[in-house]
Amino acid sequence: MEERDWMYTGWSHTQPLSNDWIDNTNQFLDRAFSMPNLVEDGTIKCPCMRVFKVSRADVRKADHNLDAYLMKRVSDLIYQTRLDAVKFHAKCNDNEARDIHLTEEEYINSKLEWCAQDAWCFLSKYWASERYMEKRKVAQASRLKSEDAAQNRGGSRPFGETQQLLEYKFGPGKASTVNTYAVMKSGFKKVDSTGKSAPIPSRRAEKRLANYITRTKLPENSKDLDANALYVMDHGMAHGRVPIADGCVDRQALAATAKSHRSSARTAAYQSMVHEYEQLKERNDALEQTNKKLNGNNEILIEENGVNRQLMLTIFEDLNKQPPADLMNRLANLDAHCHQVSESSHAATHSLEMLSNDNDIVTDDDDEDYNEMDDNE
Repeated sequence: MEERDWMYTGWSHTQPLSNDWIDNTNQFLDRAFSMPNLVEDGTIKCPCMRVFKVSRADVRKADHNLDAYLMKRVSDLIYQTRLDAVKFHAKCNDNEARDIHLTEEEYINSKLEWCAQDAWCFLSKYWASERYMEKRKVAQASRLKSEDAAQNRGGSRPFGETQQLLEYKFGPGKASTVNTYAVMKSGFKKVDSTGKSAPIPSRRAEKRLANYITRTKLPENSKDLDANALYVMDHGMAHGRVPIADGCVDRQALAATAKSHRSSARTAAYQSMVHEYEQLKERNDALEQTNKKLNGNNEILIEENGVNRQLMLTIFEDLNKQPPADLMNRLANLDAHCHQVSESSHAATHSLEMLSNDNDIVTDDDDEDYNEMDDNE
């Protein structure tokens, strides 16, 4: 009874159970019920329940992972169910069944025993609909235009399951990230007796793996996943996936990595803007100092001009003579021009002071507001 391969043979979805499988199952249950440490209240305790217990802090993450896993498994189950119905109708294998499509009535007549009647009618109608055929064509076109023709030679088994299977058959040393990905790309059936993968036929997959190894510089037998390296390799999450071990990487870690890359780029641009502003502010301060000096010199000249004018008018008055008309006109024009220049200079100085006082950039506060804006995005 130590060998458990019989559990996975001797039965199928469309064929009745073999007598050997039934006999082995009865022997297995009799032995299990004879062990006191496995039986409680007439039922067999399941020690594997301890494996699925999580802490309160990880409950939400575990629920999310379980939902994603079940959705993938249900999708795979529905895909295989259609193939089983076609094989039952056309008496063919899986490879031939993929290209065969039945009518709704033919699907209904090829019902599998384990499926409920109402659910089977729903699936039969869906498989024969134009909507299903259109989605199938879109999916096929997407796969055919991919640069990596052999995306995954490991079948539909996810990365996590492949890793667990390698560890179960060959030990923890062969369940590393690098070897698991290589096995998925070369095929599980091609691994050698030690659990090492066969050569990867896809150059793109081989280049991707080499890129990951170079970026992470982790030991070859490491099971750790570098979220930052996976995010950077394809310049983000292409098609919402990471290039290696998609589904096994914590989404929160990926989100934090993506945010850090966005923030670093935007922060660099912001710091460049602050630096440019500081340079402009220094130039403005220098111009203000120059303007103050010019204003001081201008006031001295105006005062000196006023003294000279008063002296000239006093001399004409002492001589009992009127100043020439053209001289008085020139003085009037000069007064008007000086008044205009004085008002313009005062307005410009006042505007610069307001601009300097109102628009000062406080680096710390603005940086916090900027980061808050980035968080909201």
